[in-house]
Amino acid sequence: ASRRLEISNPIERIDPASGHIHFLLEKPRVPESFPRILSHEQVQGLLHEGCVNRRDQLMVLIPLDMGLRLSEIANLSKESLSSEGVRIKGKGNKTRIVPISRELCRELETTGSLEHLWIGKTQRPIAPDGVKSAFRRIFHRAGIKAGPHSLRHTFATQYLRRGGKIWALQRILGHSRISTTEIYTHLVNDDVILDHRQVSPIREWTTAMNRLS
Repeated sequence: ASRRLEISNPIERIDPASGHIHFLLEKPRVPESFPRILSHEQVQGLLHEGCVNRRDQLMVLIPLDMGLRLSEIANLSKESLSSEGVRIKGKGNKTRIVPISRELCRELETTGSLEHLWIGKTQRPIAPDGVKSAFRRIFHRAGIKAGPHSLRHTFATQYLRRGGKIWALQRILGHSRISTTEIYTHLVNDDVILDHRQVSPIREWTTAMNRLS
């Protein structure tokens, strides 16, 4: 409007010396949102109600053990498995080695075909879109309004709750910046605050003070 109609903008001020425009209103801030975390009961619901076979259960267990993204799960192959972990090609085609539990690794080595992990009813490999559809059906059958990325968030939060190091979690998740991983520390801090409120010994001394007053 100021350029075409020569109407001054009431929310900007032009510096006469430099000619730079300074806006009088701050840019709206997007509220900080925390990742969706699944409860123990919800995970059990996915495994027992949402999954109809062992293949479905493995799809759910992999992000709970390794924190993989949906695309990374869909592109897993037998070739990516090794004794050191699982070789993952993540965002930006960056390759990383992600640790995996021995029990899960042994089962993945014997599932699917010689080359592919995800095999359909016709014994043919499932495309990445097919894996996405499988997850959609799993969550729908379990009655959970979330997606596979919530399994990644659940893994990350539980990893820190069990004493895992944040720098190790950063490498596992494939975050380029530690600040991205630190969002999970906020969720763990909430646990600390709740635990403190429940078990703080201050009540013993305040009770004694009340008796003396």
